Amino acid sequence: MRFSDKVILITGAAQGIGQCTAKSFAKEGGIVVVTDIQASLANQVSESINADDGKSISFGLDVTNPREINMVVKECITNFGKIDVLVHSAGIYKEAPFLTMTEQEWDETLNVNLKGTFLCCQSVAREMVRSKSGKIVCIASIAGQRGAIPGRSHYGTSKGGVLAFCKALALELVPFGINVNCVAPGLIVTGMTKDLIGKKGKDFLESIPMSRFGMAQEVTDSILFLASKESSYITGCTIDVNGGLLMR
Repeated sequence: MRFSDKVILITGAAQGIGQCTAKSFAKEGGIVVVTDIQASLANQVSESINADDGKSISFGLDVTNPREINMVVKECITNFGKIDVLVHSAGIYKEAPFLTMTEQEWDETLNVNLKGTFLCCQSVAREMVRSKSGKIVCIASIAGQRGAIPGRSHYGTSKGGVLAFCKALALELVPFGINVNCVAPGLIVTGMTKDLIGKKGKDFLESIPMSRFGMAQEVTDSILFLASKESSYITGCTIDVNGGLLMR
């Protein structure tokens, strides 16, 4: 198995892509640390992994809170002695038209999606530097590449920031044997996108060359690749998982 005895810390792992990724790492032999702001749901995911003969622990985690992040990282080191992989999947996706968007709505999205990425990556990277190895995979979005998503200028901005941040991070951490990459999903069927798909699904389908929405497992497969030894010569890269909606 690709991740036998590897310790994988996943944020936003209670639902959607994060949950799918947690369970897939466990099936590949990884020791999965499931974290989410919804602590009870994170615990359910962890218990499900353990019930299937996997290895997992869980923590409640607000990715905008440095104290909580550092505590979770410390617990990982205390329990397992290392963190081999960080998958930063935590994020929010809310509609707010620009002309009526409040400062609070803007700040909330940027704090969770961008500042949270900085805080989690920094805390984990400090431990990876000590072992001179590690893989960091952040979940960005096609919204950060295209920018043009009506009613979600704050979301597109936050994810565009994630893409730029990860390139800079990849360059700074490469001397320490740490690979940093992104996965940029298009329209993936998850709880976070159900309202958007419900309202405008038909219109979006007409613009997707593959004529269907993506599934969480299809994003997870790219995450696992970037976390594996098969991607050893890849850093500062973004893998697009969008059905051809954006071709570069």
